[in-house]
Amino acid sequence: MPPIIFIVLVVFIMSCIYGYVGWRMIVPANLPVSTSWLLWIIIISLFLILVLEFILRGNKIENTFSEIIAWIGYTGFGLITLLFAFVLIKDLIWLAGLVSHKIYLFANSFFSKQESTAVIDSSKREFLINSLNLGILAASAGLTGWGIFNVMSKPKIERITIPIENLPDDLNGLTIAQFSDMHVGPTIQKSFVETVVKMVNELNADIIAFTGDLVDGSVQGLREHVEPLKKLKSKYGKYFITGNHEYYSGAIEWVEEAERLEFTTLLNENKSIQIGNSKLMMAGVTDWSGGQFYKSHKSDPYKAAEAAYKPDLKILLAHQPKNINDASKAGFQIQLSGHTHGGQYFPYTFMVQLDQPYIKGLHKHNDTWLYVNKGTGYWGPPLRIGVPSEITLITISKA
Repeated sequence: MPPIIFIVLVVFIMSCIYGYVGWRMIVPANLPVSTSWLLWIIIISLFLILVLEFILRGNKIENTFSEIIAWIGYTGFGLITLLFAFVLIKDLIWLAGLVSHKIYLFANSFFSKQESTAVIDSSKREFLINSLNLGILAASAGLTGWGIFNVMSKPKIERITIPIENLPDDLNGLTIAQFSDMHVGPTIQKSFVETVVKMVNELNADIIAFTGDLVDGSVQGLREHVEPLKKLKSKYGKYFITGNHEYYSGAIEWVEEAERLEFTTLLNENKSIQIGNSKLMMAGVTDWSGGQFYKSHKSDPYKAAEAAYKPDLKILLAHQPKNINDASKAGFQIQLSGHTHGGQYFPYTFMVQLDQPYIKGLHKHNDTWLYVNKGTGYWGPPLRIGVPSEITLITISKA
């Protein structure tokens, strides 16, 4: 799909979401004209501010003004999407009730000759609608505040163990600190990166793995904010792969920047790590969508597995969980992924399942273990509801 068509489609869908919320919350309320106009102006303004954020980011305008616009636009978008979900659920329940009532009346007409009449008190109906809408508004506002509080909190440390059959003694107890989906940009900046670096280093892991979506912005605009990542240290190195947002932000430049930050970048390739008498293959692929931007960046787990040495354990870093089918066929015992943010906030958690086979946690796919990190930062609305951000400490053990 051409970029301009994709952008037009996204803007159209967003306008429908904002418009639906206004139509179903403002129009039925029978408010004074001036109040109705004010509420419509607020909704339209929030929509236009978000569009302005897209325009500013698309033109690489990264300054204090663009950051303020991003905070207002994305916070408003979070609130509107929560309102949209609740209003849609309410309307679907109302529609189901209406259809059920019509069916009941139709069926009842065959058994009774008396016509049933019902007097609808318009004032009571209006009161009920307004009460429901106020409840929805209060719940959405409360959840937005809670979601903001959650993203401002430190990521949670998730500790998991992955059992591997026939694992050599030298690799038993190997630890990997995984972080993913930082999305450093207009609303996530240096102070948060410093916190993450401190937390990862305190884990004292043997290997550090970053599984894509570091940034939303240019190297020029964000270099200062990602600089703390240079302080990440581990015994056997730190590894970087691209996520889809690297491609939106200039993947070639960000791969070079990752190398300046002393990461080992893995673009459909692998590195051999000698641990005692055993060899560990640490491999990585470009993002699933990489080939749409550069032909040389087509995601290829089979190429990533090619080696002149025989590894005792093969680990693949792949931003999107959907790489798992090819990773399993290519003989990897473990795949570490991100991308999904675990859904980030309810109820949109379910939408991720339409695109990805797994959205969070540890899974066994054929003979390959897959761990999906819920994301260390967030994208878009600064909200996390029911899905905390995380840094993962993975321990490899004998099965």
